[in-house]
Amino acid sequence: MDRAEELEHLLQQLVHPTQRLISVVGEGGVGKTRLALAAAQALASCFVDGIWFVPLVDVDGRTEATPTHHAISTAIATAFGLALNERQERQTQLLAFLRNKELLLVLDNFEHLLAGAGLIHTLLRAAPQVAILVTSRQPLNFQAEQVMRLVGLATPATGAVAAATTYPAVTLFDACARHAHPSFVFTAENVSAVVRICQIVRGLPLGIELAATWVNQFAPTEIATWLTEHRLAP
Repeated sequence: MDRAEELEHLLQQLVHPTQRLISVVGEGGVGKTRLALAAAQALASCFVDGIWFVPLVDVDGRTEATPTHHAISTAIATAFGLALNERQERQTQLLAFLRNKELLLVLDNFEHLLAGAGLIHTLLRAAPQVAILVTSRQPLNFQAEQVMRLVGLATPATGAVAAATTYPAVTLFDACARHAHPSFVFTAENVSAVVRICQIVRGLPLGIELAATWVNQFAPTEIATWLTEHRLAP
């Protein structure tokens, strides 16, 4: 994990008793989910009723038949294994279940469900010992929300190649490249290309990981050239 500083900052926020809603915000591929999971793992013993991960990427909150807050309530209930009574309002049942719980709720990929964000505000009021960690491309825009904006990993400038291997983006490329092709090593010839690759993908971990898998077929210079020619370069 190349987010040690960000992880430490997030952990400090999550254990603060007055900061109960924290959103990790950033573009796709920047590593929001990975950071949230790392924080959850580090805090596994800090919440009496545990830490619960709710994947929302496949939740459809745009249908007329199912209001967004109902879709979110169902997804959260499913994560807990809670069977909802169809004759009762879903949100009411969920709030009753969570009211006396002391736990951390991780809501992953919330950006397409912002229309139902009011449920989060209601939940925080109804369950005073529940903390919520959200990952999203956009903030929820609540007054009580603490927003942590995640950007690409630090990448050296073109003129800083000599110290390139100390930068998180290059370190991640190295680890992924070695996994894909165990004999991969940095050389005076390829390190500049690796730096260029990290620059092209703006330090985004997902982009770095995908590019690094290609080293078993192409040299870093070829990868950088391909990314540039396909207009992926800034």
